[in-house]
Amino acid sequence: MRAKNGRSIGGTNSLADAHRRWQSETESQGRIIDNWTGHDVTPEPDDNGRFVLLDKANQQVASFDELTTAREAWQDVTDGTGKIIDTLTGRDVTPDRKNVLSSRQINDVLSAAGKDRRRSYSSLDVDADLVARLVRVINGLPVPIFDVSNIVGKGHKLPTKTVPIKRREVKIVTKKKMVWVEHPGPPQPSGSVEVPYPTDDPELVRMRRLGDIKRVTRSQLGQPGALLRRAIARRELLVRTYHEEVAETPTVSKRREWQEYEEPEVHEWTENVEVAEEPKAQLVEIVIDVSGSMRGNSINMAIALALTVIGGHLDDDSRYVYRPFASEVGHAVRANDSRQKRRLAAALMSQDNSLGSGTEILDAITQAASDVRAMARTDDQPQVLLITDGQDTLTAADVYSAVGRDVILHTVVVGGSSNASLQSHSSTYYELTEQACGIGYQGYRT
Repeated sequence: MRAKNGRSIGGTNSLADAHRRWQSETESQGRIIDNWTGHDVTPEPDDNGRFVLLDKANQQVASFDELTTAREAWQDVTDGTGKIIDTLTGRDVTPDRKNVLSSRQINDVLSAAGKDRRRSYSSLDVDADLVARLVRVINGLPVPIFDVSNIVGKGHKLPTKTVPIKRREVKIVTKKKMVWVEHPGPPQPSGSVEVPYPTDDPELVRMRRLGDIKRVTRSQLGQPGALLRRAIARRELLVRTYHEEVAETPTVSKRREWQEYEEPEVHEWTENVEVAEEPKAQLVEIVIDVSGSMRGNSINMAIALALTVIGGHLDDDSRYVYRPFASEVGHAVRANDSRQKRRLAAALMSQDNSLGSGTEILDAITQAASDVRAMARTDDQPQVLLITDGQDTLTAADVYSAVGRDVILHTVVVGGSSNASLQSHSSTYYELTEQACGIGYQGYRT
């Protein structure tokens, strides 16, 4: 096995074991090399997850078992331009885009809210001009409520379409092949062997080849030329030879044998999945803090956020409930159709501080959860959007007893405050600050 940088990090005789170590030791980033063949046998990843990620051109990128992981990859890999397909239900579960309102939708919701009215007296200093500006600013901020995608209502659905999903499965299979195998043979015995270099005990033997002339003793070379030539021709000269003792050495023989081995086997196929566009209708109760501490910029940001949420759904089948709260929880305003939603937008601009000076968040979310739970139909996901300046403390038991398991709670804290308890116990949490909205003190533009 080799790490991502090419450095060898070990070996094993089992490909299955190599596959496991490749995943754990290199985080699936390295390579596995077969030393017998020199081939790269790194397994390809399985592509068998429930949630399939498509890029902008509807080409499959990857698949995941968890929706959370798929959403992270959707944002990182496709830059938020691709799709996520749930192959189990056939739904497009791509998160909603952050800029939820078009220019036309912004104008529609501001017109419904009465943006042309001049600033009138309000104990909370609601400013229609400032709200209109804040709607455009908040529409471009990454508020988590805009990204919620598991809202299943009775919205307008696009026709079902067929999406080809490519599947890939990798298995480690055992096969047989004929290979050369080395086997140890009988050892070579120890003894004395002739060596070409001088040793301590040279031996004189008759010359066997002309090349040995260089090892002939000097005394023999001094005889007359005729005798020397005859001795050389007859191989009668004596030459020095050198010997060395060697230990016995093992021998190895090779033969071909059938042997089992493991290799990755990739199976690919295509599934045609019927995909229906995710309904965009919402069932949300908006709960806004109207206590005295919300006066000025905070209440204007709260109203602008509520208008931004509603603005993308004025003409579909989304249903909304609105309740103000302070020391007491105010009366509910329901909006189930386009006309009622426009009336609700106008009502949001008429906020006043008539419910006391306290901040009874627990009573407000308890009542809101009860409202949407009673209104929910089959497949609806009831939700509560709490907008407050965060001047109250709740425990986990408080929040659980208020909303239970079946209602999703979203919290947006406005005005620069924070609430660690709400942050811990809300499904989504966001702090909408004056700095992010580009406003100053007293509710006026800077």
